[in-house]
Amino acid sequence: MKKEKVCWLNGANVIITGASDGIGKALTETLINEHDCFVLGIARNKTKLEALKISLGSKGDNFSYISADVSDENFWKNISSALKENESKFDILINSAGIMPPFTMFEDYDDDLFPETINVNLMGTYYAVRYILPLLRDSARASIINIASAAAVSPLAGTAAYSASKSAVKAFSEALSAELNHKVYVAHVCPGFTKTNLFRKTDGFFDSKIISVLSSSVQKLTKKIIKGMKNHKKRMIFGADANLMRMFYKVAPTLTAPAIMGIMKKSGVKAFSGMFKEETPKIEQAQEQTTQAQNTEIQAPENKE
Repeated sequence: MKKEKVCWLNGANVIITGASDGIGKALTETLINEHDCFVLGIARNKTKLEALKISLGSKGDNFSYISADVSDENFWKNISSALKENESKFDILINSAGIMPPFTMFEDYDDDLFPETINVNLMGTYYAVRYILPLLRDSARASIINIASAAAVSPLAGTAAYSASKSAVKAFSEALSAELNHKVYVAHVCPGFTKTNLFRKTDGFFDSKIISVLSSSVQKLTKKIIKGMKNHKKRMIFGADANLMRMFYKVAPTLTAPAIMGIMKKSGVKAFSGMFKEETPKIEQAQEQTTQAQNTEIQAPENKE
């Protein structure tokens, strides 16, 4: 009788950022419930982290958490030092923390939107890898999984900050994978639209039938990620929309983003409406100003003798 192969994920010690919600939460639950992993969850929302621990029931002892901002380098310095002092052992780092601003044209950004998005999505990933990688070195199953986005495969109009941050995460992961080849398993995940609170700042995003049909449930996506990890896949692109974007971008990279923007404009999806404000063309504005000037009578002052 053939002996069943034991999954390398079983019993692993894992650090997961963004563990309080969305993909990070789903991965936490799956790794604990199905693979008896021990997870250190990191996220801003302490209330949600506490609720997650309670929801795990008898498996709650497999979950510990820290409420923190992943874009704070000092946090990573301190936690790394503390874990070293306690001789804590970890096998896997999963960077899932991220933010996505509402769909907005770049020229309409406020001063904080771009740097905040880069700080959380990119720098948060960078700090985690920089300070946790030394703790993974002693593990025979050392792994780093970075959650990027389909926007890293084919950037979308209205997501300049998000696309830039996730494209950088993808490139960082690929370079790191080459450098750490055969020493540390490094993978990146590029999911398409997923029904999570990542879109909480975008009102009614999943109310659209088009978006809803193209989007994946977080449970379905999580199963695919876990399967990819089991097989040591280094590049994971999941979702009907993500794979369509990848295909079109591969064939016509310069035409894909404008074409998708045209579809977004005609879709009638409320989330995209703010991107396409009706503006009077500059030529028409100039003509109107000229007409107004011609219709304005300039009266010279009367000379009084």
